[in-house]
Amino acid sequence: AMLHAGAPVVVLGDPVLLRRLFTNIIDNAVTHGKAARVRLYDDEVSAIVDVEDDGPGMNPADISRAFEPFFRAERSRNRETGGVGLGLAIAKRVVEAHGGQILLQNKANGQGFQVQVVLK
Repeated sequence: AMLHAGAPVVVLGDPVLLRRLFTNIIDNAVTHGKAARVRLYDDEVSAIVDVEDDGPGMNPADISRAFEPFFRAERSRNRETGGVGLGLAIAKRVVEAHGGQILLQNKANGQGFQVQVVLK
């Protein structure tokens, strides 16, 4: 699929909810992963947003539970960095309300974590 670098990407949706969605994901990356790199592009059908960090990633067993309300992965147990664990649960609800998908994965080299949001 053709990627349009630099072209505007338009998504029809609720601006308040979409702002909360991306705020939650970017905050997670900065809090747990030391950085957030955000890439926005489209593939003719969907708008795609990748948020990558440089943190330790997540245990695969935790990834499958990461969208549960109040679930906190091992890496965020300490009080200074943890929220109540609603960030990804809210993010998933907002994405699904907009007919999209949210995908979590550790980066291949074991350094960092990626959240990908796909919105139609």
